[in-house]
Amino acid sequence: MKMLHLLQFALACLVPSHVVALVGITNEPYDPVCAFACGNSLSSFMLQCSTVTDVMVGHSHGNAGMTSAECRANDTAYLTSLAWCMNIKCAPYNVSTWLLQKYWEEQSTMDHTVLPKWDYTTALHMVSNPPTATLNMDDTLNITVLAEQATWDTQYRTMYFLTGESKYESVYGYVFTTCYISRWRNAYMLNI
Repeated sequence: MKMLHLLQFALACLVPSHVVALVGITNEPYDPVCAFACGNSLSSFMLQCSTVTDVMVGHSHGNAGMTSAECRANDTAYLTSLAWCMNIKCAPYNVSTWLLQKYWEEQSTMDHTVLPKWDYTTALHMVSNPPTATLNMDDTLNITVLAEQATWDTQYRTMYFLTGESKYESVYGYVFTTCYISRWRNAYMLNI
């Protein structure tokens, strides 16, 4: 942890703060990962307010459609399913309520400019009975459901490892850049 703080301090001294964005060091793109995994696990379902078309997209079959941020922001089944997923999946990681609320405000509708009709805790309290059902990919999300476990696991692992990989890339990039600048500065100073 001390190394991370030292690295951040050294970086802040070298580069103006508005330029620094080292993924995994100065920012975490998927924080909290458990909430992002919930959002991604539920995002592909059609909602009752989704716009449906007959066009086949890629290799999918059946109806394809678009779900707007406004649709997500006002769809009770989506919001309660997301809140329930975040509640049960993030509990083992001791994620604070304020961080879940931050995710909720910035990511739940998939457009940070569109806020959901409820905050996170209100949406969670709207779940009167714990859900037991999951959906198939062709189903419309019209009740509070559980995120399918295998889908959530895949999403979680992908984002977790991407963040770790990005952290290593940032650290190595910083170290190599710092060494290069240091060698260049020393070579330059010898020629003065």
